[in-house]
Amino acid sequence: MSKKPTLTKKPAAKTTPAKVATSKTSSEKASAKLVDTPPQPSEIPQLLETPKKVNVKPEEADLRKMVSLITDNPEDTEPCYAVVDETTRVSAFLRHRNTTYFDCMDSVFKDPERLRFAIIASIRFGKALVFDLIDLPQVIDSIEETCSKISENLFEELCDRSILRHEKYLKYVKEGQDGDDFKSYYFQENIYKNFKVVFLTTKASDKYLSLGKNFIIV
Repeated sequence: MSKKPTLTKKPAAKTTPAKVATSKTSSEKASAKLVDTPPQPSEIPQLLETPKKVNVKPEEADLRKMVSLITDNPEDTEPCYAVVDETTRVSAFLRHRNTTYFDCMDSVFKDPERLRFAIIASIRFGKALVFDLIDLPQVIDSIEETCSKISENLFEELCDRSILRHEKYLKYVKEGQDGDDFKSYYFQENIYKNFKVVFLTTKASDKYLSLGKNFIIV
């Protein structure tokens, strides 16, 4: 009887996974280029450059001229004064004149409601609104912050006197609270045109000098 042939299994051949060709997208290539190649100075946006400082030279004025400009000059078109008064004579004088005077050593100006009323009262009765910063010109930031609690653009409206245009000041009046003297028909142009904003300090800063027309008391 013949033997059946024995079948032997061949070992399975190992298969190596085929490499998948990959190609970078254009955005990836651009990213790689940006990483590999540092930007050249000419490629840096101009907006990143530090702005140049503008030197402001205050105009000299004596006490009489300054007080006259602030309180006795209704035809003056300057909306705002930033006065450097190392002598403190102007501040001493304006305390006792017909002005709305804020001594910034007092925290009253940090109260939005009191500042709001002081602003509309100054406009209604044609007074100068005076902020005496003493020797702390950085207090201007606190004034700006208080104004922003009343209205986002109020500080700018004061400094450029645009608050007087198109009866914009009326939006800050609370008739039921402020009384009959502040009804809209009592705001007369021949009176409120005397309104202006005055900042006083004995020590100026760049931001302070940018607020309005500059004077230094001699």
